[in-house]
Amino acid sequence: MAGPQQPPGKRPPGSATPAGATRPAGATRPPGAAGPGASGGSTRPPGAATGGARPVGGASGGATRPPGAASAAGGSTGNTGVTRPGPNLRQPAPITRPPSSGPSTGPPTSTRSPAARPPSGRSDDIDGPSPPGGGSLSEVERALSTLQGRHHDTARVQRETQAAIDARRAAVDAAERQAIAVEKRNAVLKVVGGIVGIATLVGGGWYGNQRYQRKVLADAALAPLAAPYLAAGWKAFPRPIWRSRHRTEALLGANTCVIALASSSPGNGRMVIDRPSGPLTAEGSLAFCTCADERVVVTTESDPHGGVQLLFQEAIAVGGNGALPFISPRPHTFAGQACQVDPLDAWLAAGKGVSPPSAAGMAPAAQTALESSGWKLVASAPADLPFAVVPASADSCFIAQSTGAGEALALREAGGERPLRPPSGSANAIGWCTHTGRPLTVWRTGTGSLVVFKRAAAQVGGTLGLREKASAMALGDVPTWVPLTERAWDATGPLLLSGVPIADVALPSDARPSSHARIVSLTLGTGHVMPVPDQADRYLCAPGLDTSPPATLCVQSSALGWRAAGGEAAGIAEAPLPFWMDVMTQVEDHRGLEVEQKLLTLSRRLAAQGYEATARSGVLEEKDGVEVVGRPGDDRIVAIGIQSTAPWVLPYSDGAPWTLDMEPQRIAIEDGDHLHLVSRPWTNTPPDVRRTVVFRHRKP
Repeated sequence: MAGPQQPPGKRPPGSATPAGATRPAGATRPPGAAGPGASGGSTRPPGAATGGARPVGGASGGATRPPGAASAAGGSTGNTGVTRPGPNLRQPAPITRPPSSGPSTGPPTSTRSPAARPPSGRSDDIDGPSPPGGGSLSEVERALSTLQGRHHDTARVQRETQAAIDARRAAVDAAERQAIAVEKRNAVLKVVGGIVGIATLVGGGWYGNQRYQRKVLADAALAPLAAPYLAAGWKAFPRPIWRSRHRTEALLGANTCVIALASSSPGNGRMVIDRPSGPLTAEGSLAFCTCADERVVVTTESDPHGGVQLLFQEAIAVGGNGALPFISPRPHTFAGQACQVDPLDAWLAAGKGVSPPSAAGMAPAAQTALESSGWKLVASAPADLPFAVVPASADSCFIAQSTGAGEALALREAGGERPLRPPSGSANAIGWCTHTGRPLTVWRTGTGSLVVFKRAAAQVGGTLGLREKASAMALGDVPTWVPLTERAWDATGPLLLSGVPIADVALPSDARPSSHARIVSLTLGTGHVMPVPDQADRYLCAPGLDTSPPATLCVQSSALGWRAAGGEAAGIAEAPLPFWMDVMTQVEDHRGLEVEQKLLTLSRRLAAQGYEATARSGVLEEKDGVEVVGRPGDDRIVAIGIQSTAPWVLPYSDGAPWTLDMEPQRIAIEDGDHLHLVSRPWTNTPPDVRRTVVFRHRKP
């Protein structure tokens, strides 16, 4: 018979929940009611002690279940004997209670420490998902914890701990997987990097080796080019070993000379030189000197395999831009320009640029004509040099000429002044005389060779005699020069060579006439002089003053004063007629002055050839001529009778007649010979009114 009916959701206190039954959502169990599976379904008042010892894993009612036996409901058993199936609940860890020797006086205890509460202090602050059948997860967890005799937050803490463990394990696994992936990626990158590195090293090594080989080949090609310059004192700009040889640059100071070299194997031998004045191109080698500080960059022209190199030396050791062609070996190209401070003079003062003279390229006939007249070769310059260095020599006269016809010549003094610079094609040679030795150079514009000859000024007769002798050697009208301060000295030369003693020569400082003066020698340059009074019938000059000659010689029938009339200062020297012409002192006829000029010219000419004027001694005037006695050492003579009236001269001969306008007749004579000489036509001049001068030439 059925029992009394209970309202839905209610059961009598103390009744057990049937196996497998579920409690409606929101239903509560009376305090002290035992859950399913309790021993005999009895209840224990709160605080009642447990009757006797409970086997481990057994229920509180004392019934014994074999370890591991499942409950009738098919769920797992715990210490509480409660089985709650559900997909969202993890089996709680078993709780071990130590055996008790006496009745329990409190709720069951656990050896595990209660889990920490959440920060809010409530277990239901965070509710998990609701389990099937209704109710929140937190309530279920509290219920489970309570049924197990533990803190009501134990299940939740265990769940959260397990979730944290799972999350941590998942994070660790993810991190491990990521680390493995990173390690694999790094390994791949290392392999790839190693391959790239090896390829880079191989490629870089190949490129570096090629670059190094090019550098070695360029250095090997430049070494023999630079060797002779380095041996001569030139220095090389340092170049780092890693720098390419196809380009080089340098900062140059003022007054520095540079040689740029370019290799041709390897390389094409061409280079580009960048200077502040503009770029230059050259092949092989180029030389220049700086006037100011500058930066120079040299590169090969369109050829990265070639090499270039810069060598340098102080300009004072080279001679500056003007002396660059004297560098040996000679560079192919020169790019210098005149500097305000020219080191050429210091270079010349050190004795540089002087070399043994050579007449190579000179016509043999021209060389013979000069040397047979007493001129000596003292300086020369081949076609590849711009000037010849003339050795300093006092009281000397010089003639310079080029083997190239019509080439421009110039004479340069120390300091750069060029006092003698005739236009190109206007002269075949230039000449000058100096009383004090001074450094001079002769410059030539052209392709001919330069030659310079020297002779003592006393044998030349100053610049006037030089011009006369150059004309006699078919050199034409030679421009001449003498230093301004030495023009009076130069003017004495023609007088001394004409036989005037040095004691009879005067150098007037004003225009006052000298009563005894009958010969006046003038060195004019570009100056002008005039006699006072200017009476043309009383003097005769050769060359004439109207032609503005650089030098001239005048004879006068009476004393005249000479003064400067403009231009440069002139050198003036005056003297009486030489002793062998004294019978003509009173000649006033202009034709007589012409004869005097011719006699003086002939005397200078013969004196230059080694003849010496003598009179009276060794001469016997005869009615129909003259007898000349040979002296020791004589080998030739030229004899001329002189008288104070027309025809004023009697040229003697032992054969054909001659005149002063002709080549004089040179008569052979030996020591002790007695030669009878006559003049044709004979004028029957008495012996007492004529005087014979004999120009004697001595054996060499």
